[in-house]
Amino acid sequence: MANDIEKLLGLPRSRITRIYNPIEPSLENWPESGSTPISEPYLFMAATFRPQKDLETLVAGFACCDNKLGRRLVIAGVRPDDAAFNQLLVRYNLNRGQVICLGFRKDTYDLIRGSDLCVLTSKYEGFSNFLLEAAALGKHIVATNCPGGNAELFHHYENSSTFAVGDHKRFAELIEQPRQDFSRSKAISALDQFSFSTFIDKFRAIIS
Repeated sequence: MANDIEKLLGLPRSRITRIYNPIEPSLENWPESGSTPISEPYLFMAATFRPQKDLETLVAGFACCDNKLGRRLVIAGVRPDDAAFNQLLVRYNLNRGQVICLGFRKDTYDLIRGSDLCVLTSKYEGFSNFLLEAAALGKHIVATNCPGGNAELFHHYENSSTFAVGDHKRFAELIEQPRQDFSRSKAISALDQFSFSTFIDKFRAIIS
């Protein structure tokens, strides 16, 4: 992101300070276990049905994976009655038993925690708070290596796999991975640059 700003605005690197989105302080004390809103194993994605999010790659990849673990695909942010999305499911021979749309959810922490994998198929992102929250909860992430700031999260958080934008076949391979969560302590340690205290300290350094 710093490289992009340097090119777009012509600012010297010495005048650019990188300050990441912070992990919400409450997440650092989020319990290790709790209620799971969906009993079957599932992949989870929080996204709206917009071209940027490339939900066709999501659906196409899920449709062609072997799915030997019997996972469902759960999406927060897409309404169950979204006609265009339902047409997409029909095109790839998927049904409501396989794909669950929850609509808007203000709080997705329990859905993240209960998932086997957290996924994102975006064509581009500024910086995904969804992925940051998934990482803070120790989840394995499967996401595109799209332009934007997500690559900086993956640099710090190794419990992740990436694939090229639009490559639904590679996505299908990656979502066959078994569930492999980091412990909360390991996840938070890996994300020190995204902590709320680091966020505050860098702002203080700028305005002092």
